[in-house]
Amino acid sequence: MKWRQSLLLLFTGLCVLTHCLPLQYHFISTRLPWLKAQTYCREQYTDLATVFDIEDTNRLVNTAQDSTGGFTEKAWIGLHDNLTSWRWSFSDSGYYRDKEGDYRNWYFGQPDNFLGDQMCVKMWGGGVWEDSSCFLRNPFICYDGTSSTNEPFILVEQDMSWRDAQLYCRKHYTDLASVRNQKENQEIQLLTRNGGVWIGLYRTRLWSDHSQSTYRHWKAGQPDNVGGRQSCVATDLGDAGLWSDEQCDRELAFICYGENNETPEKPVLSTTTTTVTPVTPVTPVTPVTSTNTSSRETSSSSFLSTTVSPNKTTSTETESAAGRVSAEFSSSEQPFTSKGTSSSEQPVTEHVIKLRVTFTSKIQLSQDGIKELVSVEFHNLLTEMGLPASIKVSVKRPVK
Repeated sequence: MKWRQSLLLLFTGLCVLTHCLPLQYHFISTRLPWLKAQTYCREQYTDLATVFDIEDTNRLVNTAQDSTGGFTEKAWIGLHDNLTSWRWSFSDSGYYRDKEGDYRNWYFGQPDNFLGDQMCVKMWGGGVWEDSSCFLRNPFICYDGTSSTNEPFILVEQDMSWRDAQLYCRKHYTDLASVRNQKENQEIQLLTRNGGVWIGLYRTRLWSDHSQSTYRHWKAGQPDNVGGRQSCVATDLGDAGLWSDEQCDRELAFICYGENNETPEKPVLSTTTTTVTPVTPVTPVTPVTSTNTSSRETSSSSFLSTTVSPNKTTSTETESAAGRVSAEFSSSEQPFTSKGTSSSEQPVTEHVIKLRVTFTSKIQLSQDGIKELVSVEFHNLLTEMGLPASIKVSVKRPVK
């Protein structure tokens, strides 16, 4: 009996980690930028659409066309490109001390994500790094964590793709080489013999709901990152659902997934059109508490209908396609009962989280845009901490 229970738990765990049940897709015809589409999907459903396989693609396309009578344009899905999400193949946290995992030695102008698909890193003979397409074939450097000598790095003079090189190193040694400091960079440089080699640094595109789907459905020639600003992904509903990378501020229809929380509200479009253009430095938004005009600091309060550790001060930093958000926040628990709550309903406990936010961006955003970005990124942080994706986050100015 005990054995049967253990077997049941094993299969239950596998079902959670894999794509077990078909996702329920919802086509929204209102045109919004990617970030606002993400916010709407999280408020009304679960998130922007994640796609696991060709069956999902077919159902997604059919959902859109059945609900509109034949919509054939592009629509946002949840895949996006975080250009700073680099990480090492060897993920043992005990191997990195004092931020050694953050060491970088990029060549001038790198990384540039040329043509939109440079996800792996190559070291040149001069010891400098560049991002490169992972399918290209190069020699590579393995790390041997079991070596009893002072030479843990091994040059493998076989041309392989980055992924094949990773598999080779994991089979014969420990992993592809991590470079933690200048000394190790110089050691590997001496091994390269003035040629280019793969090292263990890489990144991947991310799904809005942090799913681990590796399925891709690109159009021919995509992604291409035209202009260096195409970080969000759209599906072409008139072309078999094939994908392309697009500028995130482009307004498109979009597809959500999940069961709706209540009767979904229609997205509200602003009657004012704002043109987003690169600005250096960024014009500060009032109130500004920093003398550095490339960043904006405001104080605000965020009200969460969820459980957060009360009376706790924390700091965090996150980055999206729109910019970087650094925040220090403290939380306290406050009982709250909304107006019109019936006697049979339980009052909602809200947590007031006081934020001091530093926002840095290469584009000019309105104050509402900044508040929305903070709300979305803070929601991401809470879901990564294990809270449900249905959590509601709102940002309000404190009452003086």
